[in-house]
Amino acid sequence: MSCAVLRVLFLDNREADILPIRHALESAGLPHTYRVAATGTQLRRALASSGWDIVICADSVQELPVLVSLQIVRELAPALPFLLICGKACPEHMDTLVKAGAQDYLQKDDLTRLPFVVLRELRTATERRTRMQTEFALRRSEERIRLAAGAANLGIWSYNVAANVIDWDAECYAVAGVSPGVIITPELFESLIHPDDRVRRREVLAEAIRQGSEAKMEYRLVRPDGGVRWVLSHGRVYLHEDGTVKEIVGVASDITDRKAAERALRASEARFRSLSASSPVGIFQADLQANVSYTNPRLQEIWHMNESEILGRGWTARIHPDDVTRLVEGWSDASSRGFSFEIEYRLLLPDGETRWIFGRSTVFFNEAGLPMGTIGTVDDITDRRRAEESLRRSEKLAAVGKLASMIAHEINNPLEAVTNFIYLAETSSEVNEETQSYLRDAQHELQRVSQIATQTLQFHRQSNRQTRIALSQLLESALALFARRLNEQQITVERDFANVPAILIHASDIRQVLVNLLSNALDAMAGTPGKLRLQLRRVSTSADGTDRVRITVADTGPGMESAVKARIFDAFFTTKGEKGSGLGLWVSGEIIARHGGRIQIRSRKAESGGGTVISFTLPVNSFE
Repeated sequence: MSCAVLRVLFLDNREADILPIRHALESAGLPHTYRVAATGTQLRRALASSGWDIVICADSVQELPVLVSLQIVRELAPALPFLLICGKACPEHMDTLVKAGAQDYLQKDDLTRLPFVVLRELRTATERRTRMQTEFALRRSEERIRLAAGAANLGIWSYNVAANVIDWDAECYAVAGVSPGVIITPELFESLIHPDDRVRRREVLAEAIRQGSEAKMEYRLVRPDGGVRWVLSHGRVYLHEDGTVKEIVGVASDITDRKAAERALRASEARFRSLSASSPVGIFQADLQANVSYTNPRLQEIWHMNESEILGRGWTARIHPDDVTRLVEGWSDASSRGFSFEIEYRLLLPDGETRWIFGRSTVFFNEAGLPMGTIGTVDDITDRRRAEESLRRSEKLAAVGKLASMIAHEINNPLEAVTNFIYLAETSSEVNEETQSYLRDAQHELQRVSQIATQTLQFHRQSNRQTRIALSQLLESALALFARRLNEQQITVERDFANVPAILIHASDIRQVLVNLLSNALDAMAGTPGKLRLQLRRVSTSADGTDRVRITVADTGPGMESAVKARIFDAFFTTKGEKGSGLGLWVSGEIIARHGGRIQIRSRKAESGGGTVISFTLPVNSFE
C-alpha cells in the first residue's frame, strides 16, 4: 500500500453500487478516498491526474464497457490492480477479463472477500511494479546494447549451454553469410572457421573457460559462398560454482576492411623502406620540433653515424657550429606553419673534413588538416660545390689569361721595334765602343723582357707540341730569367743535378712551373741574403710501376704557417697582397697533374733557420 489512506478509482456511475463496496472496505479497517469515472475520457484524466492504489469496476456501466476500461488501465497504468464487481455470475466472461489483465472478480451480492482481495492485490502490485520496472530497465539496457552494437557494426552472440546452441543476431548472420533462422550449433560454427585458425581459437577459448575470464581473438570465417571475412570476437565466460560453463556472451565485428588496410599499409611501408634503403640520397622523418624518428642507410652514411646516434636531436652533433641555429630554427619555423623548407649547410666530420649538404623537407598533415611532422631528403653536394667553385675559378682564369695574352701581344710589338732600332744603332760605324757596350746590354735586357712576355702569352695559349728535353737545360733557362734578381738579393744558387734522361713534356708548361717556383722562392728571401738550392734526381720505381724524375726548389726564407700551407695551391689565394695574383702555384699544380706528376710542399716557420721546399715529380716516359 503506497499510503496510509487507500485511494480507490471507481468505474461506476451509480452511488447505490459504490456504497456497499465502500462499507465493506471501512468495515475491514481500510480507510479510503475515492473518485468516480464513468467514461473513457474521465478514466484517462483520472489516471493522469494522481496515483491510485486500485481500480474497482462495475460491469453495469453502459458508457464504458469493462474490456475497454481494462485496456485503458493497462495502457496507462500497467501495474495498477483491476478488480471487477459483477452482478451476474458468468465464469467464461470473467475468465476472459482475467486473461486480458484483470486481477480478480467478485459477486455484487457477496463482498465478504473484498478486503482480503484488496490487500492481496496491494501486496502483489508492489511486487509487480518492481518486476515491471526491472523488466523495463532490462529492456532499456538491452535496447541500448543493440543500438550501440548497431552503431559500431557489432554482432551480439551468446552460447546457450542447455540447448547447446549459439544465439546470433542479424549482424552475426550477415557477417557469416548464413541465412537468418539457421540454427547455429557449435559444430556448424566450427565448420565456418578457417582451418588454419581453428586450433588457435580452441586454445584461446579453452584458456578463457579454465579461468572464467574474457576471450579476445581474431580469426577468419569462410562463408558458404567461399568468401573469407576477418572477425574480431570478444566474449566473456561465466561459470557455475563447480567450474562448468554457465554461459558465454560476447560481440563480434567484421574487420576484413581493416585487415586489408593493414596489409596495404604494410606493403606500402615495405615498398617505402625498400626504396629508401636503395636511395642515393638520405631520407628522414621527424616531428615538428626537428626530432628525427627515422633515417635510411644513405643518411647514416653521409652523417658517419648509426641510426640510434642520429635519432632525436643527435643528428645536430655533426652540423657545423656556424650553421646549427640557422638550420634548426628555420626548419622548425617552416614545419610549424606547414611550409616546405630547403637549405644548404655544412657537416663537420670527425676527421675534420667539411661536407656541404642540401636538405629539403615537406610537412605531412592529419585528417583534420593539422601539420603532424616532416619527411625530407639530404644530399651531399660537396663535389658539386667544388665543381662550381672550380668553374668559377676557371672562368676567372680564362679572363685573366685572355687579358695576359692581350698585354703580352701589345708588349711584343713595341719590343720588336725597339730591338730593331738597337740593332741598327749597334752596327753603326758612328757609335763608339762604350755606347755599343750599352746597346748590347740593352739588347740583352730586351730579350729577357720578350721571354717574359712570351711566357705570359703561353699562360692563355698553351702549346700542344711536346718536346723531348733535358730538365737540367730547362732549369738553367728558367734560372737565367732571374739572373739580375739573384745578384741584387745576393742569393747563392746551389745546383745538384744528377744525370737523368730527357723526357717528353710540354716544355713551355714545365718552364712556367719552374719560373713560378723560383719567383716565389726569391720573394720569400727578399730583404736578406739567402740560398737557393736546385736538385734534379731520378727516383726509384713508385707504387704504380712508373719511373719518375724529381725536381726540387728549396729556399732559406722564413717558411709559412700551417694554415697558409693548407691553402697554398688554392686559386686566387695569395700572401703577397696586391702584388700577388694567387694563380702561380694553382696553375703549377694543374700543369703537373696534367703531366701525370705530383707536387708536394714542406715548410718550417722560424725566425732563423726556416725555409720552404717544393718538389714535383714527372714520369720518365711522360706523354709517351
